[in-house]
Amino acid sequence: METYTEHIVDNSLDAESYFVAKVSATWSWSDNGVGFYEFWGTPGHHEDWGWEYEGYFIEEVAIFNNEEELVVSLTHSVDNSIAPEHEDIWNAVNEMVCEEMESLDPPDEHPEAEYDEL
Repeated sequence: METYTEHIVDNSLDAESYFVAKVSATWSWSDNGVGFYEFWGTPGHHEDWGWEYEGYFIEEVAIFNNEEELVVSLTHSVDNSIAPEHEDIWNAVNEMVCEEMESLDPPDEHPEAEYDEL
């Protein structure tokens, strides 16, 4: 089972501008308790079901100047590319978002009871 959470990430790009990014994180419900000494189906094996972070996708980035005026708004195109003149900005934002995503807390929601029995 997968679920998605939406996040707003903001940070300064330089002394004159900052960004606000809309980001979706992907989580999967999985058993994190299987260690190297265990295998599926072992009697008495340890189960530790929980949300596992799978990755993120930046949906939109808005760049503002210090006067809070919108300078540029970036989104992925249908073919998943960024205009060449905006690649440096996108890559800088992506690095900062990546650092932020590493500290996410898992979703509070719990999947249906049927997943507890897997």
